[in-house]
Amino acid sequence: VIHRPGNRHGNADALSRRPCPTRTHCTACRPEEDVAMCNAAQRGCEAPVEAGLWTTESLREAQEKDEELGVVYVALRNSPEQPPTRDVMLWSRSAKILWRQWPRLKLKNGVMYRRWEAPDGRSFSWQLVVPYVFREELFRRTHTGMTGGHLGLRKTEGQLQRRMYWPTWRSDAQLWIKWCGPCAQYH
Repeated sequence: VIHRPGNRHGNADALSRRPCPTRTHCTACRPEEDVAMCNAAQRGCEAPVEAGLWTTESLREAQEKDEELGVVYVALRNSPEQPPTRDVMLWSRSAKILWRQWPRLKLKNGVMYRRWEAPDGRSFSWQLVVPYVFREELFRRTHTGMTGGHLGLRKTEGQLQRRMYWPTWRSDAQLWIKWCGPCAQYH
């Protein structure tokens, strides 16, 4: 047996890794459904935890009840015309950001979407405007992916940007990557 210091031992075996603490939120120790329910309960909200519950109806309800998106959703549902500035003065910062993008917003089947154009201007797509209760689960699925790859910041941002939007999505993605336990352990 030859000793190698930690900085030269990049492929550490299982014996040198620290075990998970007993009260952890990682999916290695507990099933994913329990983790999602636990996280939702800690935030005081009821987010759908099963993959099949991201229905049009649940998204519609979540957008309408969301503190940030709710006022914009209701205004868009009630009238296609952009509300005047005097009506927006007391809205939250995120709601004001969405208000400035009013021509790009649209309701499809009662769910709010935002039009996103590719930088080259040749194509566009409709991004789902994600309510707060779905964001953590969405990030987890985007960052870890089906293969558990723990994509880096650029790839995670690319995955989010193609499909989803909320006013602070980029800064949230940076924070979530910093908070990712397996990524922090690896790096």
